[in-house]
Amino acid sequence: MKNEFKAGDLVFEIVPNKKIRLVELIPSSDDHYPVMSADDSYTDEGYIFMHEPGTPSLFHATSKNRQALVMLYGEDAVPELPVRGSELTKKLLEKQKYVLCLVSHISDDRARSVNPPKLRIVTGVDGDYFNTPGGILAEFAVPVDMDGNEITEIE
Repeated sequence: MKNEFKAGDLVFEIVPNKKIRLVELIPSSDDHYPVMSADDSYTDEGYIFMHEPGTPSLFHATSKNRQALVMLYGEDAVPELPVRGSELTKKLLEKQKYVLCLVSHISDDRARSVNPPKLRIVTGVDGDYFNTPGGILAEFAVPVDMDGNEITEIE
């Protein structure tokens, strides 16, 4: 399966000194290297050099990829994943009664990208589902502010 990286993706970046950083990719104006971190530009497949064989330097920041990197580099070398999306919604519901969210039955990424957005007030969690007024259930709920911008941390 081919990995494709785009601006805005949260990724693990392996830099030459074997250090691993957690970064959000930004757009680049170079067609061959369309995304970049603070220090390097990358192909959309995660390679620093377009024709370099071997292992990419970028990996999507998922718990599965983090676990694999910990197996290779050790726990201390791999940054912790931030709590985002549906997991952050669960944390917010511990502190407040309602959370405004983009919802989906497919994934957090789908909730963020569906057009038109499915915006709902989430009132709680029941098993694997988020509850909303009117009895609508959603498996994924990404918290947003009143302007529709994703909330990425608890204040």
